[in-house]
Parts: sequence; structure tokens; C-alpha cells
Amino acid sequence: MNTSKETEKRMYNLVDESGGGILMPWVKYGLKTKDFSILEEFCDTMVKYFMYNDGSGKFVPVSELVMIRNKQRNAILSMLRRKKGKGTVGPNILEEVDQSAQIKGDLSKALKILDGFVSNNRNIKYRMIVWDLAENGKMGENLLHLCLLHNTAEHNTLAKHLIVKFPKLVNDIFISEEYYGLAPIHQAIVNEDVQMLYYLLRNKADVHQRCYGSFFCAEDQKDTRTDSLKHEWVDMQPHTRYTGRMYWGEYPLSFAACTGQPDCFRLLCVFKADPNLRDTNGNTTLHMCVIHSLPDMFKLAHSLGAKLHIQNGQGLTPLGLAAKLAKKDMFDVIVNIEKQVLWTCRDTVCTAYPLKGIDTVDELTGHLNQSSVLSLVAYGDENEHLDFFDNLLDDLLQKKWKAFGRRKLVQSIIGYTIYLISFYFAFLNRSPTAPLIKVHTENSSSSIVFNGSLSAFGALFTTKFFSINNYLQNDGRCFLWSYTDGPNSFSQRKSVTVDINVGGGRRAVKFVGPFILMVYKIIMDDMIRFLLIYSIFIISFSQAFVLIFKSCERDSGPDFENVFNSPSEALLRMFIMSVGEFGAVYKNIQNCNSIMGVQGKIFFFIYELLVTVMLLNLLIAMMTRTYERIAETQKEWKRQWAQVILMLERSLPPSERLQILIAYSRPCNTDKTQRALVVRQKKDVIDKIKQM
Repeated sequence: MNTSKETEKRMYNLVDESGGGILMPWVKYGLKTKDFSILEEFCDTMVKYFMYNDGSGKFVPVSELVMIRNKQRNAILSMLRRKKGKGTVGPNILEEVDQSAQIKGDLSKALKILDGFVSNNRNIKYRMIVWDLAENGKMGENLLHLCLLHNTAEHNTLAKHLIVKFPKLVNDIFISEEYYGLAPIHQAIVNEDVQMLYYLLRNKADVHQRCYGSFFCAEDQKDTRTDSLKHEWVDMQPHTRYTGRMYWGEYPLSFAACTGQPDCFRLLCVFKADPNLRDTNGNTTLHMCVIHSLPDMFKLAHSLGAKLHIQNGQGLTPLGLAAKLAKKDMFDVIVNIEKQVLWTCRDTVCTAYPLKGIDTVDELTGHLNQSSVLSLVAYGDENEHLDFFDNLLDDLLQKKWKAFGRRKLVQSIIGYTIYLISFYFAFLNRSPTAPLIKVHTENSSSSIVFNGSLSAFGALFTTKFFSINNYLQNDGRCFLWSYTDGPNSFSQRKSVTVDINVGGGRRAVKFVGPFILMVYKIIMDDMIRFLLIYSIFIISFSQAFVLIFKSCERDSGPDFENVFNSPSEALLRMFIMSVGEFGAVYKNIQNCNSIMGVQGKIFFFIYELLVTVMLLNLLIAMMTRTYERIAETQKEWKRQWAQVILMLERSLPPSERLQILIAYSRPCNTDKTQRALVVRQKKDVIDKIKQM
């Protein structure tokens, strides 16, 4: 594409970037006198020469347009990040065709047949282009786009005259990496100009034109954009948080929803715009409303035919997306749309909430749905996810806890306890010399058989109450390792891992759960951060003391006791000093007859000040902050409680999960395959939910 300054000036002579140009005085003259004959003459004698076939346009292979976009992207990126278009360019069947001499209607129909172009398959290989690609502006825009960018009364008047004179120009798009696919219909929506939008729609603007430009792409996907010569859209990584205020979902209808324009939205629907079409990320209009937290537009889109259960590229419905992004307000909107009021009595309302997409158990097969709301919230990493553990999800967790959670947790703890007792008893009565896998004497053989049987009994007891699958994931493998590993190393690992596993399960007990969580958070967050800082001081000071004490040993003679014999010994000594045991070290420094003894005392003082006093108190402060943060909220305990329930649920076979689901839910109307959770609530609680 020719982007030289000389070429750019040609179009900007007609209408320049500041709003002036050759045509603008005649537009103003026409508005004043109602005589646009001179403007139309300019269109006939000047403007049409910027277009293919005098404004009739021509079909251009999409691969050529993609190559222009790809070239512009690579010009911006560094050498290492540049990427060529993937795939090969297919043969251009129009290369030998004189399009100016063909009947455009017949040629268009023929191309649709050759491309396999139907209403639900927009993977076109040829696009009608009216404005000469070599005459586009800096952003890949044409004259009509430039007029709508200025968006004044005079420029909009010129835009309408261009559409009347060159009707096919209405569907021309920006050809650039930043704004590729942006059409006049998108511009009218961005300008919030309902009248211009209506004018474009009456003149056959494409209501399903997609905008693939990087400017309207999610921020965390921009670096992964790649092109394929086989299709027009841009390939990107599927995993995204949909970041960026300008990610608007490509379609005009999604643009109208994301910019909060109900009038434009209704107008597009009147002209048959489909709210259920999915963009490159698989998001529909409802998904976009969730991403941008637009409850009113969500309700409007749903009332005009948008479907609630379409999944995007990550397998998430709008409800699941609200859970993943921690959009509690949107979650409440969707749940209130789907709920059914069964009966009311005074201030009590009985409501049925469909469980599809909310519960972790599939209603037909009993398998687990990892994209369910409950799973996404329970394992979410945002603080806002804690707000979901109210009302509906809390009621659902209570039902699961009563149906199987409490019983399975008690059984698992009992099973683990019996297994631990049998394991320790077998370990204490093992053969003192022989490994578990070898047999040397009759006594050792009988001991091994007895110990193995006892351990097997404990393991089988655990599997009976905690499921074979869950046992193999946790204890089963350790049990098998016991026959291929030495008894001492195995016992050390096993005694720690099983005890921690049992402690983790007790998070569901409200009396001790918050304290178990505090210990876990302190170890995983505070202790790790502290150890990283602590290790820097320990390593640096230990090596300094090694050198100091080596000098003291050399100058003080054989009677000097060097407590820093080696670097490894020095590390251990420094740790002992940090917890207050420093008498032996200071005594050695006192006995040093070298000049290095003075430096040793200085280093000793600095170490005690920085590590023993400052760092240890810093650790205490960090642990206190963690304790207070967790103690202040009960919802964090609910998240841990939910994780334990889901862990126990995974140990159940699908058939049992399905039976439990049937026990705590009821059919939705006459459809017994769709289950709902029945909840009784006070009217004041429901009113609060509606106001959120």
C-alpha cells in the first residue's frame, strides 16, 4: 500500500485532517442555498477518480488486505517479534476477469457460491472495495470515514452525499492494523449519532460487519495477534482477562451495547442484527455487557433475543464469565432473570433458581463442570469473589454440606486416623535391618508380611470411605512407594504429608478452619517472603564470619576454637545466632588475638541489629497483619469451606453425585432434566439484591 506523503495529500486535499479542504466550502454553500449542484459536480469530476471503476468498486482477495495489515503490524514491532502471515495465498480467480465489464450482481452471486458464503458462514475470501487502497489516508481510512471522524454537521452532510453518489462506499472499511474492519456503521455508533446510523442502515450498511483492529482488542491479547492468509479475522491467544476499555466485541451491536446506547441497539435489532453472534473470543453481546458491567444493556439485549447459555471461547456462559471476572452485580442480574417465583406468603418468597451453570454437577451425567459458577468462585483469586458467598451460593453450599459434605469429611478423617495408626504401628514393628522390599530371615519375612498387611488394611479402610480415585491421588501412591523405598525416608515423608492433608480437610470446621487458613497463609506468603530476605543476610554475613574466624585461627594459635569451620557450618551458626544463641560466637571473638577481632565485633553488632532485632520483628508484624486480615472476615473461611466441599465432591462417583443432586434440588417446571434450587427468602433480602 502506498503511504507516501504525496499520496496522503491527495485525499486530504478534498477534506484535510483539520476539517478543511476543497469540498468543504461548497458543502457550506449548499447548506446555505440548498443548492448542492457544484458539490455533485466535484464528486463526478474529482472524487470518483479515487475509487475503483468510478465508484462501482471491485472484489479484492482478503489475503491481500491481510498482508497490508500484517506489514503495518511488523513495521511497529521489533525485529524479533515480527511475524509473517500464516498459510498460503490461494489462487485469485478474478485475476483475469475485467470486473468493470461484468455485471456486478451476477459476479457477487458467483463469488458467494465459490466461497461457500451463506448467512451463518462469513468466512469470505473476497471483499468488495470501493475506495482505491493506494489512496487511503494515514489510518487506512477513505473520504467517507474521514467525514465521520470529524462528525460535524457539514461533514455529515458531505458523508450523506457521498453515500447517495456512491452507494457501495457505505460498507468500505479501514485497512490498517489499528482500525481494520472499522466501518461507517461503527463510526456512527461511536459518535452516538442515531440519525446517521439510521441513514446508513437504510442505505444497506452491513449490520454484521466486524472490526478486528488492535485498537479495539483486549490489552492482554495485543502482543499475540497473528494473521492467516486463509481468513480475515486475527488469531490471538484464547486465554485472556478481556482487559482494556476499548474491547467492544467487533460487531456494531456489541459497540452499541458497550457504549451504553439503547436507541442504537434497538435500531440495529430492527434491521435484523443478531445479538448471539460471537466475536473472535467467542463473546456474544451478553458477554460484552458482563465484561463492561452494563446491567441495563444486558436486560435490554436479553429482552431482544440474546441467549443466556451460549459459551465463549473459554467455555464460559455470561453467568460463568461474571463469576470468573468477579462481577457480582452482573451475576445478580442474570440470576434474577432466570429465577422463578413459586409462591409468596406475607414477607416470605419461595424462589427456584436453575442450577445449570451454577452447580458443579452436570444435571444429566453427574460429571463435574469446572466452568461452573461455584467452582470459579471457590477457586477464584480475587477478593471480590468473597462477595459471592451470600444468598444463593451460600444456600447451595449448605445443601451440599448437609447432603454429603459433613458425612464424607468425618469419614475421611476417621479413615486417615486409622491409616496413620496402622502405619505407625507397622513402622515401629518393622525389621531393624532389612528394607521393606527385601527378605533376609524368617523373622524379618514375617514382620514384613505383618506390617504390609497392616498398612494395606489401613489403606483399604481409607479408600472405602474416601473413594479409590481420591486415595490414589493422595495416599495410594505413597503406600505403593513404601515397597520400593527405605522405611526411614518413606516414614518421614508420609508422617508429614498425611498430617498436613488431614489438617487441610479441617478447614471446613468453623471452629478451627480460620486458624488453619491463617497458618497456611503465614507459611505460604509471609514466611516465603521473609526467607528470601533472610537468606540474603544469612549468606552474606556467614561468609564474612568465615573469613574473620580463619584469620583469628591463624593469628591466635592452636588454642583458638573456630566455630566457623566451613561455609555450611557458618550458615547453621548464623541461624542459631538469629534466634538468640550467640554466646559461643561472641566468646570466640573475644579470644581472637588478631586485628580481625575488632571487625568481627562490628559485624556481630550489625548482624544482631539487622537480623535478630529488625528482621524477626518484621516477620512478627507480617504475621500479625495476615492474622488480622483473615480474622476480620468470615467470608474467607467460606471460600475454604467451599473448596473442602468441592474436594469431597470430587471423591464421589458420577452416579452418586447425580443422586445427591436430585436430593437437594427439584425439577424446573415439567423438564426433569433441568434442576433448580428452591430457596425461601424474606422480601427485604430480595429488595436488597435488586438494588445491588
